[in-house]
Amino acid sequence: MEHQRSGVEFLRAHPRALLADEPGLGKSRVALEAATSPVLIVGPAMVLDGGVWDDEIEKWAPGDAYYRQEPYSRLMLREGRHATSTLRPDLRRHWGTVIFDEAHYLKGRKTKWTLAAKQITSDRTILLTGTPLSNWAHEAFTLLQMMFPDESKSGQRLGSYWRFCKEWFNVGPSYSRSGRLLTHHAVGDLRADRTWDEFIADNWRDRMLRRLRDACLDLPPMTEQTIRVDMTPAQAKAYRELKKDFVTWLDSGEEIAAWSQAAQLVKLAMCATGLEVLGGANGSGKLDALETLLKDRPAPTLVVAHFRASVAAAAARAQLNGLRVGLIDGGTTSVVRGEVVRQFQAGELDVLCATIDTISEGLTLNAADQVIFVERSWRPSRNEQCLRRIHRIGQDKPVSAIHLVTRGSADERVIELLKAKSDQQLKALTRSELRELV
Repeated sequence: MEHQRSGVEFLRAHPRALLADEPGLGKSRVALEAATSPVLIVGPAMVLDGGVWDDEIEKWAPGDAYYRQEPYSRLMLREGRHATSTLRPDLRRHWGTVIFDEAHYLKGRKTKWTLAAKQITSDRTILLTGTPLSNWAHEAFTLLQMMFPDESKSGQRLGSYWRFCKEWFNVGPSYSRSGRLLTHHAVGDLRADRTWDEFIADNWRDRMLRRLRDACLDLPPMTEQTIRVDMTPAQAKAYRELKKDFVTWLDSGEEIAAWSQAAQLVKLAMCATGLEVLGGANGSGKLDALETLLKDRPAPTLVVAHFRASVAAAAARAQLNGLRVGLIDGGTTSVVRGEVVRQFQAGELDVLCATIDTISEGLTLNAADQVIFVERSWRPSRNEQCLRRIHRIGQDKPVSAIHLVTRGSADERVIELLKAKSDQQLKALTRSELRELV
């Protein structure tokens, strides 16, 4: 495609660069076309285990070069049980190209895998991420250092993290609720005398290329629909008690308590999905609606939620209806995760139930033409990435996204909050805003 050809030209013209196209634009093929051998691909374990890069190499570069894949978590040399920040000896060679997939995993300045990654030497460094500013904007500092190593030395533009932060962001003390000083250096929003356009232009310069999906692809249409459902009587009773007294009792006699405002919001969100999510007997208007939506579906369906317990409850409901169900959450092993993705893409499963965080990056799940959000992530970019797992290159059917929202619950207020705020703003919610959500 034209945007991929221009992407290859861009990467070949810049030995160290960030390709930040939106999810679904085929960044992996562009990187493979621009790479020179031998090639090392580094990415999240869940992406590598899902076979994404194996499939791309088989399709676009079979036998052309020497490829090796390593998860971020296994870059480091281990001494006994403990990982060090030293790059593993078998990776200490000069590579033609190193591709860092989902490169925002390198945002932590002091994580052992970031420190190990910086020790990899290569002729070309290609950073791939659809979310270059996934949380706080100042976390882009390590990606900038990877792109501009000559400017990362002491006294240079990127030689000091705190100098970089003070140049662009409000930096000041942070206090606890009781007024105790926590730190003298807390990074806040962009300074009033700066603009985001300046931040992008002055920092990434000509090393970042970002294109939007709607400008590049002619995909089948996508529609989004919100379905509002009512709580069951037992569910509504538990919700009221949790909201008023921070505690409720399920029919089984189990006590569900929340000992802080943040914990209360979590419990209320889980209760809005269903009592079985809290560990009780079936009681959920939302999961009842999910059952109805899944009945007689002609094509595979992706069902996602924020909490692992919600995913398990959704999978159980689908299985009760005789559907072939796969499940992926944070506890799924790499081998099982890869096999579940393969089965889903091959049409061997009717439903894939997954937590949003585990499938929002790197995977192609376009065997599905519908995604049902039982819950949404509090990070807007995560929800968008999740949707792009099915609405991407290779999708030949119209796509629908259905959001299940429980009336009279925190669900409704969270939806409005997500519309109004970015990831960075959500990290800085005030106590009054949290109270409004409850």
